[in-house]
Amino acid sequence: MSWLSKRFDHLLFEEYRVSVHFLGVFRILFCLGILLVTGLRNSAWMSGSSNYLFIPPFSVAIFFDHIPSLPWLVGLDALTWISILCLLFGFKTAYASVATSILLIVQGSFLYSLGKVDHDILYVLLPLALAGSKWGAAYSIDASLAGSGDKTHRQEYQSWPVAIVSLLLCFGMFTSGFQKLTGGWLMLDSPAVHAHLVKNFFVGRRTDFLAETSLYLNNATLWEIGDWVTVFFELGFLIAFFHRRLLRFFLLAAVFFHLANFLMLNILYETNFLVYLLFVPATVLTCKGPITERLLSWFGSKIRLVVTVLVMGLWYILVQYIGDTELRAFPSLTNFVGYLTDHSGRYVTAYTVIALTTFVLARVTGKAIGPTSDTLRQATT
Repeated sequence: MSWLSKRFDHLLFEEYRVSVHFLGVFRILFCLGILLVTGLRNSAWMSGSSNYLFIPPFSVAIFFDHIPSLPWLVGLDALTWISILCLLFGFKTAYASVATSILLIVQGSFLYSLGKVDHDILYVLLPLALAGSKWGAAYSIDASLAGSGDKTHRQEYQSWPVAIVSLLLCFGMFTSGFQKLTGGWLMLDSPAVHAHLVKNFFVGRRTDFLAETSLYLNNATLWEIGDWVTVFFELGFLIAFFHRRLLRFFLLAAVFFHLANFLMLNILYETNFLVYLLFVPATVLTCKGPITERLLSWFGSKIRLVVTVLVMGLWYILVQYIGDTELRAFPSLTNFVGYLTDHSGRYVTAYTVIALTTFVLARVTGKAIGPTSDTLRQATT
């Protein structure tokens, strides 16, 4: 076997090796993050929009010559909610994973037909990429039905599905950097970051936090450095794909990169943080203890799944009558807090994401400086 073939096998089956126990915890956190923090997008609000705005991209929506009716959109939303709740509780996990991604893609094809496109494809494709893994073999209804095999499955390891997610992430970041490279971001006479800031400030009315201060930062050299760093940082993800430790370094830098975007441009790709969680050291997420075990095992009941579906159904109906546009489009707990406190729910979401990210980074730091070499060895699994 050639060196290249061995390297490919190692990359696919060893480099991203994680335990099924870790994947089970990640599955729960991923779904809770969507439902409570970032918000599972809804499409029912589209029924009140003008058909003149309906210009679908190449997708399922091209087979429609007008915005679908309200019952059709509500049905699509309901199926999406049910699929992700089944994924949360690990019921028929492989099927739920595929269904979640497909329904989110179909839903997005209609939402994006009105012109506004959110760059959230990573979290949309993640369930599909992990459908072949055993992320439903721990802390799930599937595991409960398997009986005593649950604890055995937790000791198993998976690699190639995580490697696929890593490839999607790194290729996505690389294409973003490549587009900037070919779009003139390295031209010395036109600072691109500053141009985006001006557009967002005056056209998009994104004037919070450090936006105004940054706007009047009159230093062309500093802005040009920002352009170059952005381009080569995003291009570097293609190299980081081949080494998980290097990828973790890039993702750590990406956290601060997103934070800078949020403070200056008021843009936060909150769904990306959910994807990044898949690559943190295993010991950060897999906190063992009777209380943690009890909380995680709560998701292994069919009755609780049914009750949760009914509760979330009532919540969906409630937000449709509240009238807040942001809450109707993304009915998350953070947007509801924003509605109650008369603040932008998106910023409440951002604060929550930053707080949780800080907590994870603190745990990563704590594990990294642990007193024993065993801790460091476990953190790489």
